[in-house]
Amino acid sequence: LSLFAQSDIVIFVQDVKNSSAAEHNWIADSLGDAMVADLSLLKNIVVITAESRRSAIDEAAFSQTGLADEGSVINPSDMKTANYSLQCTYYVQGSRLQGTALLTDIKKGSIYKSSRFSGPVNDIFKIQETIIPALLSETKKTRKADLKNVDEKAYRVDPSAYKLLQKARETIHEDPRKALGYVESAIAIDSTFIRAHMLASYITAFTLNKPRRGIEYVKRADTLYRKSGKSNTFPYAKVYMRYAQIYRLQKDWDASIRYLKLLKDHYEKFNLTGTFEYIFADSVMGHLYRKKKDKAGFKRHFHYAFKSIRSLDKDEQYKYAKVFASYSLSAFTVHMPEESLKYYPVALNYYKKYTAQLGNKDLDRSRKVLTERIDTISDYAYVLLRQGKPSESKKYLDQAEGIIKSNNYESTYSRGKLFVFQGEYFMSRAKSSDSHRYYKKALQSFQSAQRTFKHIGYNKRYAKWANVRVRHISKKLEKQ
Repeated sequence: LSLFAQSDIVIFVQDVKNSSAAEHNWIADSLGDAMVADLSLLKNIVVITAESRRSAIDEAAFSQTGLADEGSVINPSDMKTANYSLQCTYYVQGSRLQGTALLTDIKKGSIYKSSRFSGPVNDIFKIQETIIPALLSETKKTRKADLKNVDEKAYRVDPSAYKLLQKARETIHEDPRKALGYVESAIAIDSTFIRAHMLASYITAFTLNKPRRGIEYVKRADTLYRKSGKSNTFPYAKVYMRYAQIYRLQKDWDASIRYLKLLKDHYEKFNLTGTFEYIFADSVMGHLYRKKKDKAGFKRHFHYAFKSIRSLDKDEQYKYAKVFASYSLSAFTVHMPEESLKYYPVALNYYKKYTAQLGNKDLDRSRKVLTERIDTISDYAYVLLRQGKPSESKKYLDQAEGIIKSNNYESTYSRGKLFVFQGEYFMSRAKSSDSHRYYKKALQSFQSAQRTFKHIGYNKRYAKWANVRVRHISKKLEKQ
């Protein structure tokens, strides 16, 4: 069956992969942008990109919510609305570029069409012109004319601009001003280069801490999308999210919420309500309403997220354990302990399933999820303690410690945090009986926390908590 004979084809474009030296990474962006541009010009084809989905939950921009999770974003199997997945890999040997593009039928799990491309790197525009027509080649003359029309209309960005963006990414953390200089040079080459404006917005807002300037770059990208008629395409989603991220940085909660709602509307337009990013948007809005001290809004948006999660297949729901854990902790901080106690067990149940499902399949991912599970158990134990349930609290503190020891997590943030909560438990016991013995145990726990945080170079909330407690308990023990 011809792709052109099907209506509303949804193609999920994955990140282009470079199999050669890192100096050729810029080609990935160039090929990816070209394929998306070409596909977007064809009738009845909707393009969804892994890059735009990933940018929707950028970890640096939303780090304080504790929700960002890139591992849940770019798996094609999550794309229940997509018909096809487009993968492209390439390598450079000498001055020649060679690669393969695969169009896979997601539901059948089989390759629909594959094509190879090659040519001199200097002729990258000519190479780009061949990829989509080769994958979607037809026998009807009218359809061939459509494909030819793509090549004539598609806009290409000068390769030198992509090379400058690669340099910017390589220096963004070491020297963000230098990185911004590279991006500005790329914009000087082509002022319509949307990718460059978006990268400039990120650098200025989140590494140079100049959010107002970051907004200016986003507005330029926004204008370019609208002028080119691309604001109704899926990649435009990252503009909404970048606005939301920067306004949140400026503590303009209302503006951030407004753009998150627009992002949700955009996802609904493409029938992507069952994705992590859609659920994530509601979760972040919940946190923003918490910042506004609006308990009703906080609860409402998290419950929207819960509803979306529970509409998924049961074997997919456990991946959202972090959303329930985040809500549980936040509910406690806004004096809603009943909500916290209600949803922590849900989060822990999901985490248990998640760690069992991952096993040894993906060790990095397994370790990350296990860490989240340990932290959630510790948080739940502390909430139970604060709610006057020390026996239940101790049970979960011991459970977290057992997992830490069996997985060699001795010198980690999670271990230090657990020490703090164990110290709080012992302090609570010291108020009722044998105060000297329990205060000594508490002191030992808080001192262990100090050593742990010093070892891993972490000296923020829990490290300061431990420092205060050590001084306080030491004075009490001196008086006894």
